[in-house]
Amino acid sequence: MTAVFNSSPIIFLSKLDLMEKALSLFELIYIPELVIEEVSSKKDESSKSLAELLKCNKLVKVKGKNKRLFKALNKTLGKGESEVIVCAREEILRKELKRIVKILKQRYDAQKTILLFKKNY
Repeated sequence: MTAVFNSSPIIFLSKLDLMEKALSLFELIYIPELVIEEVSSKKDESSKSLAELLKCNKLVKVKGKNKRLFKALNKTLGKGESEVIVCAREEILRKELKRIVKILKQRYDAQKTILLFKKNY
């Protein structure tokens, strides 16, 4: 399972010393650039923990691409929260596209096999 973390889970899990346990629950964890900026702005335990996790490649730094959605969300949410939603949505779409491509490829391969079979028999 994949996750996109906002600043709050990073801050609280770091303070409770539960970050490693949380990381073990997911195959991949994305962290948006604006969340990194937000957490890193205060030089405390959570910013040190975040820096170490990024250094060890336990978190994947991402940047949301859908600026229009970001601006709409940012009217009522903070920048970090807005980018988390944009990144999560983009990851879901990316996975769905991969799934669709795989299905289409399987169908194409099946049709190709049927045509070869008909041609030879």
